[in-house]
Amino acid sequence: MNRVKGRVGRTATFNVSSTFGEALPFYGIAIIVGATTYELKSSCDTMNDLYDLQVAIDPATATPDDRDMVCGLQVPTTEEIWSAIKSSPGAVWDSTVQSAQDAGAWAASLERPDFSGVWNRMIGSISDWF
Repeated sequence: MNRVKGRVGRTATFNVSSTFGEALPFYGIAIIVGATTYELKSSCDTMNDLYDLQVAIDPATATPDDRDMVCGLQVPTTEEIWSAIKSSPGAVWDSTVQSAQDAGAWAASLERPDFSGVWNRMIGSISDWF
């Protein structure tokens, strides 16, 4: 339990502190990938500890399915994220909001940005940087 508590505290602190770097236009994508990789590793470690705890409490009910699902997730690369954003920012937005709705009702109140005009010119002018 101490491992889990310590890990949750470290992950929460890192998650909050990484938000500033994640907000950096374009460069924040690399920070997002790093932070998400850290959070996924932490989640996998927690799922392993919870599985071990379930085995210790009641081995007959312990199933590795949830643990294996979390530990099997893959974080997209910076290049994959950037490619998706450039090719279809609206689809990225819609998919993210849909996923976020499972985490809370706040996602339903998000207004979809206008990805035409200025967005397309901006992406076109900086796409060579990445």
